[in-house]
Amino acid sequence: CKILELAVKEGLIDVIIPQERFKFTHDKIHQAAYSMVTPKRRASMHYSIGDLIMRNSDTVGLKRMSFVVTDQLNRGKHLISTRSERVDVAAMNLRAGEKAMS
Repeated sequence: CKILELAVKEGLIDVIIPQERFKFTHDKIHQAAYSMVTPKRRASMHYSIGDLIMRNSDTVGLKRMSFVVTDQLNRGKHLISTRSERVDVAAMNLRAGEKAMS
């Protein structure tokens, strides 16, 4: 976590205490960091984030985070390897679409 500590010290990211998470201090810093990651690695990171949220959320939390989870999994969709997982992600997309329309 020394890298995070340095980034906070240098003013590149802020710590958001109540949610225990980090946020880039400026969109340009976020864009520059994102552009340094290869597209293949970005897809893998997005998929991992979506999967992590999905596996660690209860039903209420998953409903609340449905757009985020669906977006993350979609960004890493080429990493979905099983039919059952494709069906699950398709169902999540349907629910997110229905939620967006309501």
